Amino acid sequence: MLVIFIATVQGYRQGIRETQQLLDLHLNQYAELLAGSSYSNSNQGLPLAGELRFQIFDTNGQLLHASPDTPQAPMTTLVTNQVVDASFQSHRWRVVSRLFPTQNIYVLVAEPITARFDVAEQAVGATLLPMLLSIPILALMAWIIISLGLRHLRSLATAVAERDETNFKPIALSGLPSELSPVVSSMNAMLARIEQSLEREKRFASDAAHELRTPISAIKVNAYNLQQDCGAHPQISALGSNLRRMSHLIDQLLLLYRTSSDNLRLQFEPVDLAHLCQQAVQERYPDIQQREQDIELEGENVVISGNRFALAALIGNLLDNASKYTPEGGRIRLQVTADIIKPS
Repeated sequence: MLVIFIATVQGYRQGIRETQQLLDLHLNQYAELLAGSSYSNSNQGLPLAGELRFQIFDTNGQLLHASPDTPQAPMTTLVTNQVVDASFQSHRWRVVSRLFPTQNIYVLVAEPITARFDVAEQAVGATLLPMLLSIPILALMAWIIISLGLRHLRSLATAVAERDETNFKPIALSGLPSELSPVVSSMNAMLARIEQSLEREKRFASDAAHELRTPISAIKVNAYNLQQDCGAHPQISALGSNLRRMSHLIDQLLLLYRTSSDNLRLQFEPVDLAHLCQQAVQERYPDIQQREQDIELEGENVVISGNRFALAALIGNLLDNASKYTPEGGRIRLQVTADIIKPS
């Protein structure tokens, strides 16, 4: 559209210039007609064409003939051959001055500039008007064609945007053009690779955690028996501490596997936080007691909607960190309160 518009403007400007040159040629031809007619040597009225004005002078500058409403003074300088713009009678004129040596006369012919532009614009406008009118039609056609051509791409974008992180099914769109078919095939292959990679990660986390639990449990039993036989020993205490950290790591791996499950994210139910805190304290009380730490649970029954397993893991991690970073003989305080946030 922009190229057509620029071409139209350039065509208009070039058409105006060429029309002006053609009209200048017309003035020269009319001057030749006047010089060669019998009217140049007679006192009869000379013929006029449209709004043209003329003057005929001899070589001494004496006015011989002139059209009505033409000044007595030359409309422009009497020269051999020139075409210039001049002003008289409160208008701008295009004036041609010609010397005809055989007749010993100067012929000046003038035409209003406004009339010339009217003629030029009519001639050029008749040619360029269809091009100007075609621009909005072409724009509408281009918009319709591009919209139809991009509808499959919009459908593909919508299909991708509507998917969540758990949906790896192949994208199926009917009537795809040949240009988009490789794109959809590549996307489906990428989705399949991502799904396989996630499944491998889930299986690895699950299998590794389950396989490690059995030997860790056996080592715990052996460490406990060893402590009973040998009594308190720093190396045995360090071994028990390392076993607890390893067991905690395995529990975290199992937690990672379970929280990656698609079904877990939808299992929301009413959960009593105070009851979950009590269970977490009971499970970790032996370790807390071994570090000679005091733990205190305060609060009220607060029921929220959430996933029981995830919330239990969250509270358990908080207690593990509290026990880990609290010095031996320190105090741990766990408080459950309800804080209702009013909308602003």
